[in-house]
Parts: sequence; C-alpha cells; structure tokens
Amino acid sequence: MSTEVLMLALLASMAVIALMITLNTRGKWRATISAMLSACLLGWTVWLFTLQFSAIDKDEAQGERRRLSLKDLTPPRQNKTQRFSALLEEVSDFAAELEQVQLQIPSYTHEQLLARAGTVEAGFEALLGEINESKPVLDKSPEAAKMVDEAMGELKGACHLLKAYYYAENTDGETAAERLMKQKARDANGTLVKVIKIVKNYESGKNAER
Repeated sequence: MSTEVLMLALLASMAVIALMITLNTRGKWRATISAMLSACLLGWTVWLFTLQFSAIDKDEAQGERRRLSLKDLTPPRQNKTQRFSALLEEVSDFAAELEQVQLQIPSYTHEQLLARAGTVEAGFEALLGEINESKPVLDKSPEAAKMVDEAMGELKGACHLLKAYYYAENTDGETAAERLMKQKARDANGTLVKVIKIVKNYESGKNAER
C-alpha cells in the first residue's frame, strides 16, 4: 500500500473521530468550536481525496494515450517473405491492367496518350525498384528468382511497346505493337502467378516447421 493511501486513510479516521467527539461534546462554545474544527478537518480530507483521485485518473488517461500511440506506431507483423508476396501480387495486378488497357481514348489528344504511356512506364520502374530491393528473399530459390527476372523483363518490353504503339506509322504497326504488348503482359502475369504460389508455399513450409 502506498504512503499516499495510508495518509488518506489516517486522515479519514481522524475526521471520523472528530465528528464523534463533536456529537458527544457538551456546552455551547465547546460544541461550536469542535464542530468548526471537525468541518475543517472533513473538508480538508475531502479535498485531499479529490486531488488523489484526480491524479490517478490523469495518470490512467496518460497511460492509455501512450498505449494508443504505441499501437498506432507499431507496424503490423509481416515478415519479408509475406511483404515480397504482396509486392508480387501488386506487380501481377499491374500486368493484368496493362493487358486490358484501352489504347485509344477519343477524348484524349495524342500528347495526352503519350503522357499516359510515360506514366505507366514510370509506375513499372517504381515497381521494378521495389522488386530488386526485396528479391534477396529468393536467394534460396534461384528458379523463382529467374522467373521474376523474366516476368519483369516481359513487362519492361510491354511498357516500351505501349509507347511504340503511339509512334506507329500505320494501322498495321499499331496492331502489331498492341498484340505483342498484350502478349508480353499476359506472359509476365502468368509467370508471376507461378512465382507467387512458390513464395506462398515456401512461407507455408516455414510456418509448418515452427
């Protein structure tokens, strides 16, 4: 039991004793003085109790805020393999969108379409950078690492073909560029799906060993 609690308990006991003395006091002046002293002691006791409980509530509130802050700052538990798997799925979605992209939009000018193609290529380069940073996860699976390189190479080619489509000199050139671009995106996506399965199976095996 803390010193503060002991002091409050002692003070409360004194206040109760003072009230009992006041009730048993004989004589007008004695009763008046005793009542005044008892009232002061009781008021002081109540005031100290109020301060103590306010301090406790404040400490609890601060502690709760600290816990909430730490909870917000704590990243979700996710190992490197899981993060890489999520990244591969993001690249797979990119490939699927590239395969289905609409190349001609009537409301767009030629310059706007070229700018969009540049944005797509920049998005691919960003994903490629993340893949290269996370690829060491596949150090124990050279085959999967090779498949990732092949898929990213196909996607890089698809992004170049997307820009080449808008520089084609005739309809035949556009048709060929579009067909090859979508084929590369499709092949890349198929390879990525296989790698994702390999990574997830690898993660499942690690969890089973634990």
